Amino acid sequence: DKEPQEALDPQVAYLINNILSDTSVNIGVNLNIPGHTVAAKTGTSTNKTKAKGTAYPVDLWTIGYTPSIVAAVWSGNSDGSATGFNADGYNVSAPIWKEIMEYALKDKPDEPFPVPDGIKHVSVSVLTGLLPSEKTPPDKIKDEVFASFSVPTEIENTLYELEIDAKTNKIATPYCPKDVVVKKTFQRHSDPIQNPAWEEGIGQWLEMNKDNPDVYGIPPAENCDLHTAETAKNIPTITILSPSAYSEINPNKIEMQIDYSAKNGLDRIEYYFDGRIKYSDSSGAKTVKFKAPKYAKPGENYLISAKIYDKLGYAAESVIQIKLAGEAQSSIKTQSDSSSSSGSSSSSGSSAPSN
Repeated sequence: DKEPQEALDPQVAYLINNILSDTSVNIGVNLNIPGHTVAAKTGTSTNKTKAKGTAYPVDLWTIGYTPSIVAAVWSGNSDGSATGFNADGYNVSAPIWKEIMEYALKDKPDEPFPVPDGIKHVSVSVLTGLLPSEKTPPDKIKDEVFASFSVPTEIENTLYELEIDAKTNKIATPYCPKDVVVKKTFQRHSDPIQNPAWEEGIGQWLEMNKDNPDVYGIPPAENCDLHTAETAKNIPTITILSPSAYSEINPNKIEMQIDYSAKNGLDRIEYYFDGRIKYSDSSGAKTVKFKAPKYAKPGENYLISAKIYDKLGYAAESVIQIKLAGEAQSSIKTQSDSSSSSGSSSSSGSSAPSN
């Protein structure tokens, strides 16, 4: 008798077992045996036996196994004729296979597939299967199983970032307000484009899957044309006229008067107390009234501010320091007081937050 020969590398066999027993990616519960590690595979053959060459199912298979038990189920017509159009191995044969395996494994302990020497667990990018780079998002890194001779060694370099103007979805320029500029990640295509139609098809697929978090779209080709050198010259201005800096204010009657300019059109003005928004107005009113929040202490210093946003996303802010009327309840200063560096009215250009 001849000595038995190895038919398949043990590491390759383990990878196949690992894939076919992964319940997180198989096609459904018909292949799962609760409490047991079971590898399973379905199959459906077809035959062009009907009119117009439509392929109808003929052989409906499900085969599955543990290290100790294997079961195979075939379903079909005994004369080899086609079955119903919607028949397949999973829906017809898998339920029969599952019933057999549940009976065979009843009261038996789980029997995981043995792990041979050489198997490695490596964190890779799910986007490419390569080692992650510093640009690979953490949620795109996954632990995978490899044979010792197939562990990836190359670091992916397909991801890159572009600054995009959120208002136009075009490439940002130096004239774009910084807070409407967002960084977006894109993925380079690595396939050689021998036919331009291939790229068109890729673009269509990306558009269809644009809401898939694992799919990165095609970057814009045009620069933002909404924000220009001319619009950047017309950023808004705003100044708090009243109250004056360092003045003592009744916490129940805070009245702010402002003056502003918005050559690109007014979007809104936001009013803040101690860095927290109290009121937002898009009417253009130059006087607002509000109360200090309950946590604010009489006798303490706080910052109040007014921030203007124009229609293009440019912004400016005026900030002053005030003191709430009343006796201080403690000699300990608030964080706002200790961190304040200036109490004078100011107007500084910035940019609107992205909505």
